[in-house]
Amino acid sequence: MITKDLVSEILTCIDTVKKTLEQDKKDVLKAFRIRAREAPSIIFTNGLTYTIVYMASRSSAEAVELGLSKSKCEEVLNDLLIKHKGDVGVEKFSHALYISLFSYLLNKAVSIQHPSDKAVSASTSKFTAFVDRSLKDPVLEKTALDISEWMKRIAEALIPS
Repeated sequence: MITKDLVSEILTCIDTVKKTLEQDKKDVLKAFRIRAREAPSIIFTNGLTYTIVYMASRSSAEAVELGLSKSKCEEVLNDLLIKHKGDVGVEKFSHALYISLFSYLLNKAVSIQHPSDKAVSASTSKFTAFVDRSLKDPVLEKTALDISEWMKRIAEALIPS
């Protein structure tokens, strides 16, 4: 279930992305808006598991894990900017940015990585655990679709095309 606090967090995250990227990385900002617009239909058509793996294949599994491991949106964005300081390409960076923020927000909503989760062993990556849970949890898929819809609408409202 999407709460007012989560919608507020989505708004804050996308506004932070806009303010951070609008001067130096307008091309990445536009590509991020495209990712936000296409994600809900990918989730709806192909499912959450496919979407996670697809976005990771276009960026990296590390981008997913980054979103799952941070406690603030700004931390996700700052770490991505440091990691992608060189010329990695607009498409790869925009996919990494989207899936990192999406993973962060979904984790905030439903706690993907729970310390008492016996299915997550020390040898299992956060990415693998996330994909595994997405296969087994229909509530997670509904929440993910709701978050992606909110990300889409807020990105469309704040980021010019």
